[in-house]
Amino acid sequence: MIGKLLGDRYEIIEKIGDGGMAIVYKAKCHLLNRYVAVKILRSEYTCDQEFVERFNRESQSAARLSHPNIVNVYDVGQEGNIYYIVMEYIKGSTLKQIIRQRGKLDPEEAVNIALQICSALAHAHKNDVIHRDIKPQNIVVTEEGIVKVADFGIARMLNASTITLNNSNIMGSVHYFSPEQARGIYTDVQTDIYSLGIVLYEMVTGTVPFKGETSVSVALKHINDVIKIPDDMVDDIPKSLRDIIEKATRKDKDIRYKTAQEMCVDLKKFIRDPEGDFVIKPDNSDAPTRIMKPVDSNDTKGRAKKRKKNKNKIMRAIFISSIIIILIAMSIFIVRAIYENYYYVEEVDVPELIGLTEQRAEELLEQKGLNIVIKERAYDKEYEKGTIISQDPEKDAKVKKGTDVKVVVSMGPSTILVPKITSLTERDAIILLKQKGLIPGKIENEHNNSIPENYVFEQNPKEGISVEEGTSIDFKISKGPKDTKTKVPDLIGQSLNEVEDFLASQNLRLGRSIAKNTTAYPEGIIVEQGVEPGTYVEMNTPIDVYVSTGKLPQKNLEIQLPDNMEQEYRVRVLQIKDGNIKEIHNKMHTPDQKKLNLVISGEGIVTIQVYIDDSDECYINEDIDMDR
Repeated sequence: MIGKLLGDRYEIIEKIGDGGMAIVYKAKCHLLNRYVAVKILRSEYTCDQEFVERFNRESQSAARLSHPNIVNVYDVGQEGNIYYIVMEYIKGSTLKQIIRQRGKLDPEEAVNIALQICSALAHAHKNDVIHRDIKPQNIVVTEEGIVKVADFGIARMLNASTITLNNSNIMGSVHYFSPEQARGIYTDVQTDIYSLGIVLYEMVTGTVPFKGETSVSVALKHINDVIKIPDDMVDDIPKSLRDIIEKATRKDKDIRYKTAQEMCVDLKKFIRDPEGDFVIKPDNSDAPTRIMKPVDSNDTKGRAKKRKKNKNKIMRAIFISSIIIILIAMSIFIVRAIYENYYYVEEVDVPELIGLTEQRAEELLEQKGLNIVIKERAYDKEYEKGTIISQDPEKDAKVKKGTDVKVVVSMGPSTILVPKITSLTERDAIILLKQKGLIPGKIENEHNNSIPENYVFEQNPKEGISVEEGTSIDFKISKGPKDTKTKVPDLIGQSLNEVEDFLASQNLRLGRSIAKNTTAYPEGIIVEQGVEPGTYVEMNTPIDVYVSTGKLPQKNLEIQLPDNMEQEYRVRVLQIKDGNIKEIHNKMHTPDQKKLNLVISGEGIVTIQVYIDDSDECYINEDIDMDR
């Protein structure tokens, strides 16, 4: 991926991170001339719709959020089978790296970090998003000490289903699981609070509370074991901080912090009073008042007989219980023997199928007692038609006999219609060919009196011809006319004060100077010119220029209101740009008002949505090009 240009904008520079689902690269945005982080879904998951949906869900979840402690999402895109998210590039270290380097953190520093995480979670929860994977690996601390919460890959909307069925994969990181995640049941905002409690525990102790040989054993400890700070660390950790960790990591959600904001309040109290007793705990000490009979000194003998009688009953109960336990143990032994003899299914290794023909793959699986299932057929230039491209489960995986092995079968290389590249610039022609899966071939430069310099005027094969993916397309580029006309220079990005003398040096002159509302360039900078750069024109031709005002374009918007309303009603107008929603009007109107006039500002395509009388149904949904 290094050196690849995504979306004709983001140039991949280096790999900076690696996760189970995606790889993160540092990239340069050539449009805004800044560094960004680009998260790309691993290629082995691009054919898996579940992973693609989870990846898209991350971008949708994060795009809803705008908070100083949450990594900003700038853009999302897809190029062929490459799915990517463009995010804020952060210089710093993950919280996990900091803990490993320093062993553990001072309580004050740990609380400061937890407060920032808590603030980010409060914002996410307010916007109906739960993270579900809070862990030190997903927390980045910048060089200035600002905490950023990242990776909303398994986030869920609160109004969506947040129940993970017992036969599904449980999502999350096992050392930071909440008990409800480990059980695979309903998760909500208190799931994030539990995980934050575990992170806070690790910051002040240098270790996670539960460890085990397997993920299952760790998950069971989250369900059953009480979290206790080791005795040798108690003196180093203030009482109120121990109370905060204990309340955040309660197994019972009813006595855990209800919201992230509630936990933030106690963390702020800690900063003022580290040894305070302000954390509210459940009180189970109050028992109801009971009426007891007075003690009768003459009843001693009777009580002694009663105790002996009760003792005999207990001995009989123990004897009967022992017999029952022995019978249960024998039953378990018999059932286990029957299961192993009659119901146990042998496990086998999945063979490698990639590159084999469909028939050969079916034969191999049949020998192993496995079934072949054609998941889909797809074009592929690497594998011949009828051969296996991918398989699930992968080779050497252990599965039970009778398991289905899903495969993708190649349909051979796809055919492509050659696009028209004549009249395009050399750069645009190359980009279009690559987007279509074709390769720029031999490029020649020749003079052409009718075609401007650097524009394509001939191609081979011609447009509309069907060729295989990866075919080379040769074309010729104009060197411009041979006569004495002068070439128009590129003026975009230059100051208006500079171009008049510059045009004169090129045997041209400045034409009209037209103001244009845009923030793409600072005030006084040329953003567009009347004659395209590279065009040959007669000497002394005037060149019109469009100069940036440094302001956002504005437009007058006239909205026709409904004429069938009989009483006062509410009108809400939303302006949507790149996933950001802004309410620009929310007022009551009378039936005699037929029009609503608003002034909107922005750049590019913005969407205007109008809702009448608090209805969920959109009354008007219109895209407006602010640049026209």
